Amino acid sequence: MALSTKVLKSLTSLHGYSSEQPTCAIWTSQDVRVEVDFTVVDRMSCSIRELRLQADRLENVAFDKVKEWADDICNRLTYLLENMGALEQDEKQKKVLVRSTPPGKQDGDTVFYEAVLHAPSGVSLQRFRSQAGQSGREQIDMHCTHEVLVKLVQDLVDSVPGQQT
Repeated sequence: MALSTKVLKSLTSLHGYSSEQPTCAIWTSQDVRVEVDFTVVDRMSCSIRELRLQADRLENVAFDKVKEWADDICNRLTYLLENMGALEQDEKQKKVLVRSTPPGKQDGDTVFYEAVLHAPSGVSLQRFRSQAGQSGREQIDMHCTHEVLVKLVQDLVDSVPGQQT
């Protein structure tokens, strides 16, 4: 079964879900595990607390490949509310932090996507808001149509570096 079909089938089974406690849907494709924490799912859209992706093939990926992976993700995810760019790199831990560049504005607050790419762990995508004049940030839901979620999951899966097993 194609990944897009699996995603849409899972969304259909979650139709009507609404809770402060996220539920997780899991899809596997191309040796990649995808987990999505939903807070709301309706007929056409969903609210997501976090999207995570893991792949065994990331185990021995060199840091240069992680940096290329971050660039690839930034080039692919042009349909989100803000463009994304790599902000921080940690060669020792094989991590790259990717964020909205520039961040968006919403009711005077700053909002942004943040993805942490890590070999061998995978990638985690979340959305945050920071209020002007206050320190810190709070995690907020990402909202998207089912069609955008299918594309997002497929783009993240297709971007994973390393040899398939």
